[in-house]
Amino acid sequence: MTSLLALTGDRLEVLGGSIADALRDICIERRPIEGSNGLFDVVPRPIQRLRASLFRRASANDSGSAVCTKLLQAIEDIREHYSEPPEEARHPDITVEQPWPSAARCTWDAAVVLRVGANRK
Repeated sequence: MTSLLALTGDRLEVLGGSIADALRDICIERRPIEGSNGLFDVVPRPIQRLRASLFRRASANDSGSAVCTKLLQAIEDIREHYSEPPEEARHPDITVEQPWPSAARCTWDAAVVLRVGANRK
């Protein structure tokens, strides 16, 4: 996975199908159904460390940030389809103090304002 973090945006686009397949294989596990011939359950795998690494890099605003954001969004899309493991936190790394998904920015900023206001009392 470290090699994925070194990819630039244009290389990510070229490798799109391969990366999508690799991410899907990382995010889900196919467990054979006992007594069936070739049938399996699809179960989400916990990948919190990977998501945290990608999120820290995406939040760094450096040359790899855009690629890491795309990878996180691809994982999010996979999770939307296959679900997410119950033991995994929704936010990739809350210690970075940035919202996820990015659409949550407005809610995140409002919560910060409320928290600061509550601390002034």
